[in-house]
Amino acid sequence: MSVSKKTDRTAPLLRQPCEDDGRIAACGKRVETRRAPRRPSNGRGFVRVAGYRMNIPCRIVDVSATGARLLFTEANAGHLPDRIVVAFLDRTEVDAEIRWRKERECGVRFLSFFRPSQTPSKSD
Repeated sequence: MSVSKKTDRTAPLLRQPCEDDGRIAACGKRVETRRAPRRPSNGRGFVRVAGYRMNIPCRIVDVSATGARLLFTEANAGHLPDRIVVAFLDRTEVDAEIRWRKERECGVRFLSFFRPSQTPSKSD
């Protein structure tokens, strides 16, 4: 019995990792696995870290009901701890956990409900 060099049509499709987070798609395309859809945003805000008095400015690139992507201009996201507070310019804030980091940006998952910010704005 000779072995044919033809490809077996019942063999599983080649799987390739997607670009960002290593999720696998049968056809090499990204697989959307987020629990809530992201909406583009150009909002400004800042990050607070427990034990520090300084606010770290950031841009909110996109946001969903469960998290956001933050972009930093003055800080490296790799230096932030896993738990932070994200404060928005509308004077609300939310506890968050950093889920991924890339140099000057990070993705966060919200851990609490939004609440009034406890940090005074620059106009106060």
